Amino acid sequence: MPVENIFSPDPAFRQRQYHKLSDNTNEWDEQIHGLLASIIPKKLGLKLTLHWQKVDDQAGYAVGSIVLNDKAKKSIGIPIIVKQWHLAPLDTMMIEDKAYPLSEDTLKEIFSGEELATEKIPRHGPSSVFDSGIMYQNTYPPVGGGRYVYSADQSLLGSVLKDAWQDDVDEFRKTAKEDSSIIAAVAKRNNEDLFKMALDAKGKKPAKKKRKASIIQVSKKAPNEYSILGNPEGVFDPVMHSVDRPTMRQFVGNVVGGGETENEFVSRIDRNREQMISAPKAVPKKEISGKPLGEHGGIFLYSENDPDNAQSCDEFGVYGVKDRAGVTSYGYVFPNVVSFDSKKMSIKIFVGRNASSVQEKFVGVREPDREMELPKTIPEYGKVGVLVYIKDGKALSTAPFRVMSSMMCGSTKSLRVKDYYGKDAKLNFSPVAEAMTKVKQSASLGHDGRIQNYVVPASMKFVELGLTKNLPESFEEHKKYASGSLDAKPLRVIRSNDKYVFRGPDLGKYANAGEVRFDFSALDKGEAQFLLGSFGCPMEKISHILRRAEGLGCEVHGLSFPKVASEVPEETGLDDFIRSLRCNLVKEASVMDEGEVVDAALSLGFVNSENVHKFVESMPRLNEAVSMLSKLLIAARLGMSNIPEAATTSAIQNILKVIEGLKKLGLMKSKKAA
Repeated sequence: MPVENIFSPDPAFRQRQYHKLSDNTNEWDEQIHGLLASIIPKKLGLKLTLHWQKVDDQAGYAVGSIVLNDKAKKSIGIPIIVKQWHLAPLDTMMIEDKAYPLSEDTLKEIFSGEELATEKIPRHGPSSVFDSGIMYQNTYPPVGGGRYVYSADQSLLGSVLKDAWQDDVDEFRKTAKEDSSIIAAVAKRNNEDLFKMALDAKGKKPAKKKRKASIIQVSKKAPNEYSILGNPEGVFDPVMHSVDRPTMRQFVGNVVGGGETENEFVSRIDRNREQMISAPKAVPKKEISGKPLGEHGGIFLYSENDPDNAQSCDEFGVYGVKDRAGVTSYGYVFPNVVSFDSKKMSIKIFVGRNASSVQEKFVGVREPDREMELPKTIPEYGKVGVLVYIKDGKALSTAPFRVMSSMMCGSTKSLRVKDYYGKDAKLNFSPVAEAMTKVKQSASLGHDGRIQNYVVPASMKFVELGLTKNLPESFEEHKKYASGSLDAKPLRVIRSNDKYVFRGPDLGKYANAGEVRFDFSALDKGEAQFLLGSFGCPMEKISHILRRAEGLGCEVHGLSFPKVASEVPEETGLDDFIRSLRCNLVKEASVMDEGEVVDAALSLGFVNSENVHKFVESMPRLNEAVSMLSKLLIAARLGMSNIPEAATTSAIQNILKVIEGLKKLGLMKSKKAA
């Protein structure tokens, strides 16, 4: 097989998907073991056998397989395909003569156990699924094509098109006709009947449905009189109901659940006279200069003289920091950083969900009441991170390092890394070690004389450093960064005589929208809470804003002012979820030979609330299409040029997304019925 023919014609796709291996083929076994360890759950009790069928050291080309077995003698095969020193993704597996996507969930369905064991065997070793023909001989050449013979009544596409919506039919026609290569590809593969079926379909308009309230405020007006304000998230369409206490209690029980939680909410309403029952967990992200703002859409309060009470980040804890775009990121600051030799370093580490940084100084806002977890991940090849130890409010972090490989030496788990200074090191985790310690040469630790070994307490956990940002080092920089993200016309909230005043852009259109009228010059607390929630504020931000509204008031930036009801089509939350399953795979389907695959792929462009039950009933067909595509994907990587690898991968991922969505939908409907 010529080397020039084994690559996907899309270089960008290959660069994203393939993993560069060492130029030294003798190091491939260790690298592949490290990559596979990040996929296989550690508690499955599997034996791993790596077998090469052919390795070309000069061209960097190889094929082989990894066989996983458990004690019950269940087994699967994972194809290994290397092209010019690039490893194809380890994302497919073979069970007997069937191919499937490889994932942690599918492995858990097949195996059970406690520990992962690995075994390396010589190249050209004993027989495996590779040699037995189960994997490659049944995959190359792949399943035959041929003219699709299903009738419209037999195909999934023909079934769902009976309830297709006109917008989806129009989108299909637009996609198919705008690109002339699609029709040409279809004609070449003899699947015109399916495409013609969709092109000739007659769509219909969806039924109009009522929106569901997701922002709810309850206020006590009199001993036996309560008002309930409701508004759907993302659109301003408020409704209000006046009810007695038993009705209010029943309503609260339906929303927040029964038992102690319900009693707590009702007591709080009686005590405080108002209570926000539900508010946005996170608002739609707002952008400034094309860059999305941070958590909760970047909603923050700004004071000219005291920018969010900024301080030097000299103690371990959670801080809110701003980058040059004014984006607020929340994370942990580790001021106590040491090298592997336990020497104190002058740097500090910031680790958050959306950003990380390594600097000598940070300035940010201390957030002692904010609860968040460190983004712990598995230390796998190529990741940059730190080891941290936290106890009794104190913390220690190592300097950043890059993981080169992970392995087991006897009973000791080890990481081979590049340290902060670019030197090779090996970290050996020990359950009895109390501090990081440099050790001398040790055969039991796999020391080869070229790198320095360290013993590290097993209690230290790996934390990956994500997107690196430059953070403010001084109060002046913090103020400058904050002011860069200010809205031109923010919402100003002022408290006066136990009423709240809202001043801001275009508030007039919200005063008389829907069934409720609001006087923005004299809002009671319940109305103020409700409106802030409708403008995208999460619960904790609302209470903070109202506390800061005393005196001259406060400016609120980063809000998301929704359109009023007349400007937005109506859909329910469940409909939104169903519509999110829809995906346009016209281009992918046009280059597929297999009629079953084309049928499944085209059908996904027409998912809606009226035909979703047909997809649920046809899940076995969708699973079969995924299996067939997985086999085609292996064949494409082995060199079959008529099978486009990028399109095949895209089709697998999208069909899997729909299958998972259909499973969730079944659970949602089961809970609703219960």
